[in-house]
Amino acid sequence: MLPGATTHQCRITATEQMLRSALDFARTGICLALVVLASPTGTALADEQQSASRFASHCLADGDRREITCGAYLFGHLLGNQQRKQEKVGPVTHCLLPPPDAASLALNEAVINVARIAFVEWLVQHPEYRARPAGEAVRMALLENFPCPS
Repeated sequence: MLPGATTHQCRITATEQMLRSALDFARTGICLALVVLASPTGTALADEQQSASRFASHCLADGDRREITCGAYLFGHLLGNQQRKQEKVGPVTHCLLPPPDAASLALNEAVINVARIAFVEWLVQHPEYRARPAGEAVRMALLENFPCPS
């Protein structure tokens, strides 16, 4: 206990410390996820050579595997594409973009779900891409399903 501090003040200080630590941890995790997931080519660096078929299995799974593995990968791809569009640093591969307000979790989830369904359905129609890298198949699926107006 701090000299001159009451037990109540020490509890508040400890709670504030835990909250600060949790926020720092969350911020670090978000930053790392964005760095790992959004490479300049719009593919996830960690699983760049994962096959489209294996990635589709994550997108069809239930629970965390679909949300984290598939959803985070697609969101990183969408953010990379959005960044290229905003900064005009490379070709925009499709026009499915996350909402500008990143705080809108429900809208982000809806956009990710649209991308997930479009990818899986596209892969069923294009079996020649099943053994190709997931990033390539995702780009092709989103480009075909959400082309930018000329």
